[in-house]
Amino acid sequence: MDGYGELSACLYLYLRRNKYDVKKSFKHIQNLISLRKKQANIFESIPDEYFSTKISTHYIAVLPKRCAEGCTIIVSKLGLWNTDELSFEDFKRIIVFTFLQLFRDPMNQINGFKFIHDFSGTSIHHLKYCTPQALHLLYHSSLYCIPGRYKEIHLLYDSIALKAVWAVARLMVSEKIKQRIFIHSSPEELHDYFPRSALPAEYGGEIENIYSEDFARKANKANTEYTLAGQANFY
Repeated sequence: MDGYGELSACLYLYLRRNKYDVKKSFKHIQNLISLRKKQANIFESIPDEYFSTKISTHYIAVLPKRCAEGCTIIVSKLGLWNTDELSFEDFKRIIVFTFLQLFRDPMNQINGFKFIHDFSGTSIHHLKYCTPQALHLLYHSSLYCIPGRYKEIHLLYDSIALKAVWAVARLMVSEKIKQRIFIHSSPEELHDYFPRSALPAEYGGEIENIYSEDFARKANKANTEYTLAGQANFY
């Protein structure tokens, strides 16, 4: 893709996110540029061998089936993250390259995402990363830098880490986003929001294997080799 094509594709991405509000789209692009300058390290890739040697890299998964309205479903199993095995910087890098790859698909740009953040298995070891600074970075980059449309956010299983995250996050998020956040004590409650055919088997759904190492490796490699809009879709 030539330079003009890359720029055009990137602009469309932000325009779709902001319902073709040019001023808001331009501001979000400026925010992304600023983020890349201040937090350049989180836009780097991780060593490829991590995907086969560190189970912690499997903490985030893109489910193979969409919701009926076309949303992509993403599951993060935070308890899989061993903080002694995978650094916090690499944890953040995985989030970034996963989403940058997903944004190459126009269906994701238009229909957006639904999240299931599974807090089972989290412990006091994760608490030191639940700082206001870390959560603000996540919130600011997700809503004001990266052009995602977030339809629903489901927080699953009560834990000390979830309590800490929500205590801080509720002070940051807008009322609009708060209305899209749902806290569940059991996976059965997810059935009111998702078809079973689209959910993992461990949540009472029909999908046995939710993690795709092949996708993760490709997204990680593409993060180094291409710009946000410089590669053909393969998701």
